[in-house]
Amino acid sequence: MSPLRVPIPYGDDATWTQPLDTTLLTEYVAACKEQARTTKEKGDRLESLLCWLLPHIPGFRAHTVNQFSADHSQEIDMLIWNERHPTGFPSFREKIMVECKNWIRKVDSSDVAWFDWKMRLGGVTEGLLVAANGITGDSSRRHDAESILAHANAEQRRILVITLEEIGAITSRYNLRELLIEKVMGLSARAGLP
Repeated sequence: MSPLRVPIPYGDDATWTQPLDTTLLTEYVAACKEQARTTKEKGDRLESLLCWLLPHIPGFRAHTVNQFSADHSQEIDMLIWNERHPTGFPSFREKIMVECKNWIRKVDSSDVAWFDWKMRLGGVTEGLLVAANGITGDSSRRHDAESILAHANAEQRRILVITLEEIGAITSRYNLRELLIEKVMGLSARAGLP
């Protein structure tokens, strides 16, 4: 049984000051790992987790979920609106695109490229690619994914790759913020993928 999905939009002064409920976080993460009847149901669980979790960062508001482009060529899993709160992420722009990949397999470099393309077409400079089991272990494809991330970063599009294991280790709002800072710094240093 997965925790309830929060209403969209979600995130305001109340959520920005609320302590992170680590018991609920554990329940969300466990639900993401459980078998599902469909891939959509499995993906929805990860989206629910992120809609609940990310608005714990001051200024972040889960605004849009599962929005298709006008021509139906692409689906945006989630858009976060960033109020640029001084104790949140004032350095991030207003729009943050989130791609949720709650797959058993690792995400391939072609999936990283597709997310970068969605960000480019949407005029979005900040992106979170949440890959439940990380990025491919195949050395050639992993190198390709790292190259895509580096090129996007050079063009002012930051794609931060986060795993479900990293989310499960979060213990506070501060810890969540520090994880994102670590990802930004690692991207700038071209430190490689998790």
